[in-house]
Amino acid sequence: MLKNTYQKVSFPFPSTREQHRIVAKLDALMERVERNKQRLDKIPALLKRFRQSVLAAAVSGRLTEGWRRENEDVSNLIQTLEKIKVWRLKNAKTESKRQAILQIFGTIEAGGRFEIPDNWKFVHLNKICDSFSYGTSPKKSENEGGSAGS
Repeated sequence: MLKNTYQKVSFPFPSTREQHRIVAKLDALMERVERNKQRLDKIPALLKRFRQSVLAAAVSGRLTEGWRRENEDVSNLIQTLEKIKVWRLKNAKTESKRQAILQIFGTIEAGGRFEIPDNWKFVHLNKICDSFSYGTSPKKSENEGGSAGS
């Protein structure tokens, strides 16, 4: 009985000319989809190159050179280091800690292995960081979005 029901159902069916027009349109759309897919596949490599360029510009000083020209009145490194030193001495709990801070700030850094802008200086991390501790960064969970490696 069910077989007979299906045999009597009518479906609209386009003419051969209309079917060819539909196929041609679908083919054109599929070509566009494929071209767009190829473009999208190139995006991760482009983003990686962009990130590397920004990082290189930041490390070399090129990223902020215009800002630094426009903001020459920003306190210089010597003043900033002196403020850090005063703050650290003020917050030192013991005399031995104060002496260690004075010794740290008494050292003079030598140049590094690469060129930096003239108004930059090499500074040991222990002058600008109060303490270092070993540990790991927490990994993102799946529901936070992103990935731990990005």
